[in-house]
Amino acid sequence: MEFDKKHQFLIREFGEDVISQRYATWLNEIQKIVNCLGGGDFFYIDEDNVALAVLDYFTDVIRLKPFHHIKHINVQKIYGYSMFWLLKNKPVQTVAAVPDSLRYINERTVLFMFVPKMLAEIGLHPNTAAQSEVFVNFLNLLYYNLRYRQSNSQSLELMVDAFISGYRLPH
Repeated sequence: MEFDKKHQFLIREFGEDVISQRYATWLNEIQKIVNCLGGGDFFYIDEDNVALAVLDYFTDVIRLKPFHHIKHINVQKIYGYSMFWLLKNKPVQTVAAVPDSLRYINERTVLFMFVPKMLAEIGLHPNTAAQSEVFVNFLNLLYYNLRYRQSNSQSLELMVDAFISGYRLPH
């Protein structure tokens, strides 16, 4: 990942290694997801768009810390802001006509990237969660909202927080 002069403030705040590692992680996860979905022939992963999403994410984090008077952001913010910038920058680009099962690839990618992380936060394995009708309904609703509704980083953060809190409440 290359940095231009306008991003030096990010390097000073987080270090080039941290930013580059986030880029490499996201790129690797996106590549794995697209390959697992069988989309290798239909999609191109625009590495510049992944880089933009990473830079936008870290720029938001710099703004959040002093605004909220915090040193570190919580996992809900990490996931919410990450999801937002990946959706906004659309790193997976279509290069051929896709079957219906692969439409909305960026929304699917975000789900496959972050839902397992959210489940890990509450100590659930994806296979266990998938057996729950409540979880499947949540997943369908989230996917629908990512596709058709306007969302921002704060609303995605709220969704993550509500999901984690809902599972942590005594049943």
